Amino acid sequence: MQALAAPLRLQAEHIYGQVEGFALRGVDTARAELAPLLLAFGIDALVSGRHVRVLGRRNRPRKDIPADDVLLNPNGRSSLTRSITAPEDRPRRFDLHFIDANGDYGASHVSARYEAGDRPIARLDLPVAIGQAQARSLAQHLLNAALSETEILSMRLPPSYMALEPGDIIGFDGVDWRLTEVTLGAVVELTARRFQAHLFSGAVAAEDD
Repeated sequence: MQALAAPLRLQAEHIYGQVEGFALRGVDTARAELAPLLLAFGIDALVSGRHVRVLGRRNRPRKDIPADDVLLNPNGRSSLTRSITAPEDRPRRFDLHFIDANGDYGASHVSARYEAGDRPIARLDLPVAIGQAQARSLAQHLLNAALSETEILSMRLPPSYMALEPGDIIGFDGVDWRLTEVTLGAVVELTARRFQAHLFSGAVAAEDD
């Protein structure tokens, strides 16, 4: 007799906001289906076997990493690297395409701009029904977040850090970072982007007039 699959365990923490509807796009996996929604509202989905943790970025705990814990590369040099996106490559406009909940639920879009700029452009196609005011607030929030995540950190750490997962917040050199990649092996290799906690201190949603 075939064993029944273990039930999926879902744990949700620090998630805020509200939408009026969500359009399924028929993509391959649930993760891919939800990806635009998770990105828009700053939510990380961490999967371990049948356990799924869905975590917002508001009020997240931080794991501080001392500089002395950073390991050397095999060539004997420090594994710590920091890079920053060139100013000309940072988005100056964010276009948000969404379903207009204030009208006939047709397609609509809004744009947020930084210092009257128009290039480069970042874009998100969000299959979610929201109002115009909420969409404008969300577009501005996404632009601010994109402009704040221009610095990238990478390093190698000892096995004692194997509990770290993508989406975790770490503190290093007096700065908060959000892990984007974690590779486990003989050592822990991680990549992170600078994280501005204040951008997630309140709900993104805005009330329409």
